[in-house]
Amino acid sequence: MKSFKITNIFFLFLILFKAQSQEIIATVRVDANDLQNLEKSIFTDMEQNIKQFLNNRKWTNDKFSVGEKIKMNVLIKILSQDGIGKYKGSVQIQSSRPVYNSSYETILINHLDKDCNFEYVQYQTIDFNDNTFISHLSSILAFYTYIALALDYDSFSKFGGSTFLEKAQLVLNNAQQQGQSAWENGGGSNSRYWLFENLNSPQFKDFREANYIYHRLGFDSMQKNTKEPTLEESYKKMLDALDLIKKCFDVRPNSALIRTYFNTKDKEFVSIFSEAGTREKIRIYELLKVMDPTNLDNYEKLK
Repeated sequence: MKSFKITNIFFLFLILFKAQSQEIIATVRVDANDLQNLEKSIFTDMEQNIKQFLNNRKWTNDKFSVGEKIKMNVLIKILSQDGIGKYKGSVQIQSSRPVYNSSYETILINHLDKDCNFEYVQYQTIDFNDNTFISHLSSILAFYTYIALALDYDSFSKFGGSTFLEKAQLVLNNAQQQGQSAWENGGGSNSRYWLFENLNSPQFKDFREANYIYHRLGFDSMQKNTKEPTLEESYKKMLDALDLIKKCFDVRPNSALIRTYFNTKDKEFVSIFSEAGTREKIRIYELLKVMDPTNLDNYEKLK
């Protein structure tokens, strides 16, 4: 009986340790409704296999508590099959992190990659190695995980995500030898190549600093006690961050990163600043109507 209890305690320890080790909590959906006459179990297996790959792999050297883990939503829409086990479609990646001392979660990226081509064999484990190319599917998943980690770490400390940008670059470099345009500078303006190029470019250094100021100095400080920065100061930090984003916009207004940013944050701006003072509302409205005219109808609510 004593041996039995010790064994149970040992396995409980392993379970708890594992729960604190992995960094990602991913929800995965594979939509293959556009394909006919294919065995649906293939895509059920794909969905589960991708989820295990993202959730069970150790992506960093840090330990994450349950409340610190990065939530990711992955939607893969398969549009066609090009030979046995070869698929074409899109992948949408969304990641979020909690706001300090609140139940609110802020989305850090919501990016649609329309050029997602990969191979998949049912029941075969998805393998990945940082130092060499194994498959397009594992490279796509790892690339976007490292981008999500870079943005998350940047949001907690100034340029804190640099290590993960380096890892994303390694994935990109390894995949570029495989002849897919999404990994190369000849791909579409919203491709993996250009998303990474923007994040890594000196021209977008202000964007990465803005990520930190907006989330850590602005958003997180809203929930602190009265001895900490006032609500008005929190709004000021968030607006200062948008001023930095404006600098990037002025240099490259149609960049992948700028478009992705406003696709990610447009609803949040309205939700958060609807409680701000008139001066703050006017200031953010003037910034947003220039940088994100596509969502101007939504921003009219701030006037």
